[in-house]
Formats: sequence, structure tokens, C-alpha cells
Amino acid sequence: MYLIFEYSFERYGASRMKTELEKYGYYVSRSKVARMMKSSYFVVKRTRELKVTTDSKYNYPVVPNILNQSLVYIGKPSMAAC
Repeated sequence: MYLIFEYSFERYGASRMKTELEKYGYYVSRSKVARMMKSSYFVVKRTRELKVTTDSKYNYPVVPNILNQSLVYIGKPSMAAC
């Protein structure tokens, strides 16, 4: 059980752990697996939900490309010369 938990990067809970144990021929109930995990201090790491940070539905006009990508470095990061 410890090897399965480590192989899953500590992500498998009782249900998935039960399924993995059945693949290896160990047939136990989900509640038994949960008790065994609790007694072994297996704490599942939860994945965080991805926060959407891009808003592609805006109504602003697109800024024209005045420089046309013909940049010459002047010495300051925020300056360009054509």
C-alpha cells in the first residue's frame, strides 16, 4: 500500500487505492482501505484548481504595430529606436 501511495505521488485516496489493490489481487472494502490509510498517516495531496487569468472576450481595439519589429537596442530596456 505504501508503494502504491508513493507511486501516485500521494494523490490516491481510498477509492483509487482500492482499485489498485484489486489489480494486485487484494480484495478489501473501500472503508477498510480508508481505515488502513488513516492508521498509516497517509494524507492525500489535493491538486489545486486552475485559476483562469486570461480574458479573451474584451472589446478593446488592437493597438497598431508602430515599430514594425525593426528594433535597435539603445541601452535601456524600455526604449527602442527605428
